[in-house]
Parts: sequence; structure tokens; C-alpha cells
Amino acid sequence: FNTSNSIAAVAEDINSGDILAMVSYPTFNSNDFVGGISAVKYNEYLNNPGKPLSNKTTQYSQSPGSTFKLLTDMVALDEGAITKNTRYSTGSFEFGGVTFYDAARKNWGEIDMNKALCVSSNIYHMKASLALNDKTKGKAAEKMNNTFAEMSLDKPSGINIGTESVGYYPTPEERASRGLDWYTGYLLNASIGQGDVRLSPIGLVKLVSTVASDGNVKQQRLVLDQENSTSNKQLDIRRSSFEDIKEGMKCAAELNNTYLSMDTSTVPKLGLKTGTAETGQLGKDKQEIIHGWEVSFAPYDEPKIAM
Repeated sequence: FNTSNSIAAVAEDINSGDILAMVSYPTFNSNDFVGGISAVKYNEYLNNPGKPLSNKTTQYSQSPGSTFKLLTDMVALDEGAITKNTRYSTGSFEFGGVTFYDAARKNWGEIDMNKALCVSSNIYHMKASLALNDKTKGKAAEKMNNTFAEMSLDKPSGINIGTESVGYYPTPEERASRGLDWYTGYLLNASIGQGDVRLSPIGLVKLVSTVASDGNVKQQRLVLDQENSTSNKQLDIRRSSFEDIKEGMKCAAELNNTYLSMDTSTVPKLGLKTGTAETGQLGKDKQEIIHGWEVSFAPYDEPKIAM
């Protein structure tokens, strides 16, 4: 978000879609509004770069960074563009006269999908998106957007607590409708959650919950007496695709020292994916503003909670 002091978190029951917890920080003191808030205090809230008057779990959609690789892998695996054993060289590659690099210019050599998700290789996922584009005869963006929409990530969550910022995935047709050109580079950026792709925290937790439940898309619910929805659905995607993705997330949890200093005999294993989205914008300290993400589900063997 806008400052390093701006945080949002959502926890969801994977089996029901119930929202177990929501956190948006900084927040405001509701007592300030009792009897009418002073102009000084209201302006203080308005001018706070952390936007305390907004619910950042639902009202802010940002580039999801590498957490979006879950969707890239989901579609590429299901379309047969890659398998979990497909191997690509990493580090860098050139496309359209531009050289792309992995984060911090790391190079893991030639790796498979599991390792690529585990270490979060940008280059692997860009190449996977090109393979998907070849497999679908140039329709990779449409395939990605169709799955994005099937999960209703382009719509409000339905928890009914005010205006929401919905997710967005770019396609050639949508850009053309706004008089904008389309380049394959947009597909490469989107494959790693950069560029124009947008998701809010409540949208991203739905994506993770869907992966953890092998494609079972649940209608999210915040209030227990809210009428149960009939809009739950099962994605028409092979179960093996989700299993392959979850293996990579399990590896990522171990790689990121998630269990450091923990008694692993009592702590359940989990699936994890981190993301760092660049914005190209500078903060007051002249440093680039970065959106940091972390998504997970637990326990790994019997998923119950997604965050």
C-alpha cells in the first residue's frame, strides 16, 4: 500500500467461504465521530498516507506480484502448456528486444515447475505464459481472464460492507475497447502479477482458498446469518493441477524458514507464496513503493484456513 505502515489481512474458512478475520491498518477511532468530528481531526485522517478511513482489505486492488503465479500455473497446467516436469532455464531471457531478469538477477539454472514456484522464478513463469500462448493459438490472455472471471475475481466479494475495488486482468479485447494497443509483453508482466493485473486482499484470499480446495470456489460470507449462497462452483480444471501447485507452495514455506524456531511436531505444515510488486512510484524517502504480499493455507494435508 502507500506506506510501509499500511497493512491488510484476511483469513477465510476454506470449506465454507466464511471470513474469519479482517484487519485494515491504520484505522480510525470511531469515538472521534460521536457528536461530530472536528475539522482538524478529519483532515488528519484524510491526509494520512495510510488512508485510515478506507478498508484496505476490500477497497484497494493492487498488483499481486508473484502470488499471481498460482493462477498462471493453474491455467498453463490445465491447458497442457506445461507439466510439473517441464523445465526452463532461468536467470534472464530476451523477448521483443527487451531482456527480462529474475529478481535480484538470481539464476537457478534449468528448473521444473515445482522449483520455479518454490523459488518464485519470474523467467520460468514468463516462459510458461508464452507456452500457454502457443498452445492456445494466441489466446493465453483470454484463457487467463476466463478463469479469473470464473472465480468472480472481477466482481465484488458479496460480503456487503460497502463499496469494493474489484480485480482486473488485461486482455487484448478489453484494451481495444478503450482504444489501447496490446503487446505480448503485457502477457509476460501479467504472468508474474505485475503490470495492469489487480487484486484486493479479499480477492487474493479467494484465489488461495480455491487452490487449497482443488478448485472449489466458495461464495465469501462475513455475517453468519447471511443467507447461504448457491453460487459455489467447481472449476473445470484437473485436480492434479492444484496438487502440483500446492507442492510448490509447500516447498516455498520450507524455503522461507516459516518453521524456524518452531516445534514442528506441533505446528501444522502449510502452503505459502510470497509476492513483491513493483509500482514505479517513489515515496517521501525517494525509495520505490513496494507492495509486499504473503498468502498461505493450512494445514497442508487437510486445508481449513486460507490467508
